[in-house]
Amino acid sequence: MECHGGIAAFNQRVYVGTKTEIWRLENILESNEIANEMFDRLYVPRTAEMTGDINIHELGVEASGRLIFVNTHHSCLATVSATRAFKPIWQPKFISKLAPEDRCHLNGVAMENGRAHYVTAFSQADSLEGWRGQCVGGGVLIDIDTDQIIADGLSMPHSPRVVGNVIYFVDSLRGALVRLDRASGQREDVAICPGFARGRSSKGSGRPSLGGWKATEGGFCRSLCGDHDFAAARGGVSWAFGDPGDEGSQ
Repeated sequence: MECHGGIAAFNQRVYVGTKTEIWRLENILESNEIANEMFDRLYVPRTAEMTGDINIHELGVEASGRLIFVNTHHSCLATVSATRAFKPIWQPKFISKLAPEDRCHLNGVAMENGRAHYVTAFSQADSLEGWRGQCVGGGVLIDIDTDQIIADGLSMPHSPRVVGNVIYFVDSLRGALVRLDRASGQREDVAICPGFARGRSSKGSGRPSLGGWKATEGGFCRSLCGDHDFAAARGGVSWAFGDPGDEGSQ
């Protein structure tokens, strides 16, 4: 299993997107069992859906049980198909054609009330890998229901999540966890950690939680963003977030 994309985790089940398939893993432990004298869950692969290399990013499960995922190569949200690599279910209005060209680098999806509601993309480009020239300030957060962009000027955004009337997402190139108020449209940085931010989730309290950071210095980001002034990186350290002002939160 070559892990390449996102993970959708539940109490008894985990979906993992890899380079060419989506795996379903099930917990095989009973409530009174412990693995290796310490683990109360043991997730084992049970089925795999073959998609081919479509660059799966984040995944989600609808209230109906339908699995959905971000198909980054084809710039759309999709689900699995019995006969084809995938079945498209939504695409941004600025994407004119579903082609394996990674046009806008669609990547993150936020689920709400059992359905996909928001997505992030690196740009509004509609050409072959057009996002690569728009990494700094070209990113957007899109409302799927209305097809409207509700936040722009972002720099390689990832991982939108809904908590009450707030949307949290990671503005990756800035290393920022951002909070967007859905009523007012105002947004603010909850925390800044120098480095390239990827991924986040919510703790049981619903507060913003964990993210991973890696160095932004080096060939990858330099090739995309030129002489952008990167902050000093922390090199892959994970951080926990609380509300601004909470002691001990980073």
